Amino acid sequence: MTSIKNNNKIKLVIMYISLYLYEVIIGVIWNYNAKKIMINKSNVQQLIIITSLQLLMLLPIIVGTLATNLKNIKLSINNNLKLKKISRKIFFAIMFSAGVIFILFPLKASRDSEFKIIYMVKLLILALPEEILFRWFFKEKFEQIISNKFIATLVVALLFALLHLPNDLSPSTNIISIIFSLGSRTTGHFFFNFIKEKSDSIVVPSIVHAIYNYLIMYL
Repeated sequence: MTSIKNNNKIKLVIMYISLYLYEVIIGVIWNYNAKKIMINKSNVQQLIIITSLQLLMLLPIIVGTLATNLKNIKLSINNNLKLKKISRKIFFAIMFSAGVIFILFPLKASRDSEFKIIYMVKLLILALPEEILFRWFFKEKFEQIISNKFIATLVVALLFALLHLPNDLSPSTNIISIIFSLGSRTTGHFFFNFIKEKSDSIVVPSIVHAIYNYLIMYL
């Protein structure tokens, strides 16, 4: 990992936090308008809307990376999409997750009309940008700024948790539920980061993340 001179670290932290706030603003706007936007939309229309939203979230990273480091991003994409390298890991991730759904929740999954392939595609589209942002981009950048890898991972985990906090806020929210939300999301980051490290691909944790979101929604 390339180290960064101290006099540049503050500028980089400001830039990364600004990017993070951009993601938070988009996330908050989406959370408070999702039902209104998605109502009476077909599955295809919903997929287009969700995909556009995720591309909007990734836009600064896409533009910045293409402008400054096109060669490395090509290598990273090729590494993550090598079929021979990740196909077996993806297969086991899907089989394990599907087994959890159909063995532990067979009646609920089989009777629910929303359990469709298109629904899982939506969840995957929602999960992939988060994995790119937090398990790849922010992870690598903060590890360049913070020498202690665990502290760097913890900082990114807290940012990941805070991004999701608005999802759990309601009139009945109390300090205990806020602590639980932050704790579970922070732990979730370490879990998905572990999968990313072991699989050496952003695709595998994205699949597991999508399955996890499905289980949370249906529990």
